[in-house]
Amino acid sequence: MTSLPDLSRYAAWDERLREVATDAEAVEAATTVAASRLEGARTRGDVCDEVRLLGYLGNANRMLGRHDESIALSRKALDVASLSGDERARAVALVRLGEAYRCADSFAQAATCLEEAALLTRSTPLSDLEDFALQHLGKTYLDSGDVDRARECLLRALELRERKDDEDLLESTRRALARAERASG
Repeated sequence: MTSLPDLSRYAAWDERLREVATDAEAVEAATTVAASRLEGARTRGDVCDEVRLLGYLGNANRMLGRHDESIALSRKALDVASLSGDERARAVALVRLGEAYRCADSFAQAATCLEEAALLTRSTPLSDLEDFALQHLGKTYLDSGDVDRARECLLRALELRERKDDEDLLESTRRALARAERASG
């Protein structure tokens, strides 16, 4: 079975650092394949694949601007991950759900999910995910107007990402910090 395409190939960042589809047809095609695979995962009882595919579909719908669908799929991914007891899958699902809420301008719900993800990943075996939770939490605070808390989260995410030495991740955090600096006047 071939892997699903990386959705970021078909997207760009808007002025609010939200990933939006630049090739909606390619994203639609990917969702068709993912939905078919989701049914197969459910038939096989493959919970890990089900969570992964629900998250993928949630991200694709978010990129296409279908916020209600994105939230519903991301919520289902979180529910399945929580029932499975897989804390890593749960943390990833919380970040994805938080981002779905953020992109729907539901900042309180986004912050709740992302604060839980940050807490879940802090100083645990899941600490390699803490930077992702903090990055998205920082962007949520920024969108809601809390620039000081945004900057705090983003600086911590940058510190963690410097240890990972991944230039793409570092650049993403630098873009968010630059947006926070512009917002603070």
